[in-house]
Amino acid sequence: MLLLLLLPALRYAPDSASSRPGDCPDSRHNEVSATHPLMRKLDAIRQAGAVVQDIVLTPLGRDDLVQLLVDSLHCEPDRAAPLAELVHEKTTGNPFFAIQFISALADEGLLTFDYGEGRWVWDLRLIHAKGFTDNVVELMIGKLNRLPVETQKALQQFACMGNSAEFEMLRMVYPGEAEEMHDHLWQAVRSGLIFRADDSYRFLHDRVQEAAYSLIPKDLRAEAHLRICAGASPD
Repeated sequence: MLLLLLLPALRYAPDSASSRPGDCPDSRHNEVSATHPLMRKLDAIRQAGAVVQDIVLTPLGRDDLVQLLVDSLHCEPDRAAPLAELVHEKTTGNPFFAIQFISALADEGLLTFDYGEGRWVWDLRLIHAKGFTDNVVELMIGKLNRLPVETQKALQQFACMGNSAEFEMLRMVYPGEAEEMHDHLWQAVRSGLIFRADDSYRFLHDRVQEAAYSLIPKDLRAEAHLRICAGASPD
């Protein structure tokens, strides 16, 4: 019997967090160096005689995106192929950004369900005319700008704290009530931008955090950090 524990984003964890036997760490192979605690731990496991298999998840290819659209939009592969090509061009096959891009098309009314025809419809000419960028941070900024203003403000504060933050820490710097804070952040959860755990929130991708942080004017960022430090201070 094999017990597999998947630990996402372990590249952010301290050395001790990656030292538990039997864990299967998850990381982006291009974001950890040979001296990273995770890599040192894996080397130690190998040297101890254990079998360690690296599973490298590559970006989605055009055929993968065609299948994704076929399954999502219930259409024929030939009809989905041109849209899949555009999605691949804008996202380079990153699964998270591909889904976000498709979602953005729906948000912008460029991907809609035609009840008369009983199928999803889109016009590639209109999508091209919209001028969607292939810069993923700008794509995320556009997604964030469609959220309620209070949700954007909450995400800006969150972004100053890093990739994840516990409820208690967020509550210490949030000006309103806890229930109000969760209501505002729930909009971002529904949009697939952050994840809510039992006692914390986490950005689902570094670029989402980067985009949320970029919404803070540069001349106000130092003040934002100072305000958070003051709010979290025990004094």
